[in-house]
Amino acid sequence: MQPYKAIFLDWDDTIGDFSRSATCALTTMFEIHQLYRYTDYDTFFRYYTEHNTLLWEQYGRDEVTKDLLKIDRFIYPLIHACGLEENSETRVLARRMCEDFLRMTNHFFSIIPDADKDATEEVKKTVKDAKDAASEAHKAELKTFAQSNEILKQISDLALLANGMLKGKALSDFISRSA
Repeated sequence: MQPYKAIFLDWDDTIGDFSRSATCALTTMFEIHQLYRYTDYDTFFRYYTEHNTLLWEQYGRDEVTKDLLKIDRFIYPLIHACGLEENSETRVLARRMCEDFLRMTNHFFSIIPDADKDATEEVKKTVKDAKDAASEAHKAELKTFAQSNEILKQISDLALLANGMLKGKALSDFISRSA
C-alpha cells in the first residue's frame, strides 16, 4: 500500500469562505487598477461573476482550459463593463489581475465560522483511520516478508530469545533450525 503524499480539501465555501476572499480581492483589485475610471464596481462585479460562472461550467465540460479561464474571466469584464479594447494591453492587465487575484484570495482567506470545529474532528478521525489502516497493512506486509525470509526469521528469533520472549513451539523451532 502506498502512503498518502497529500490530502486535498475542497475549501470553496465548505470550510473556507472563498466567496468572501474573492469579493475582497476583486474589490481591492478594482481600486488598485483604478477601474472606477471606466465603470462602477457593481457593474464590473456583475460582468465578472456571470462570465466566471460560465467559464467554470465550460471548464467542467472540458470546453475551455484552466489557463484560458483564469485570464478570460478578467478580459471579459474589462471589455464589456469597462469598455476597453481587446488588445495586448488589455491582455497584460488581465494577466496582472489574474496574478493579483490568486495572491489576494490567499491573503483574504478565512474559515467559515464554526466550520472548523466539525471539520477538524472529521478530518482528525479520517486521518487516524487512514493511519491505522496503513499501519496494519504495513505490519502485515512486514510479517509476511519476515516469515518468508530465513535470515530475518533467525534474527527476529534471536532478538526474542535475548529478551526472554521466545517460548514454546517458537523456541523449539528455533533450536531445531540452529542445530
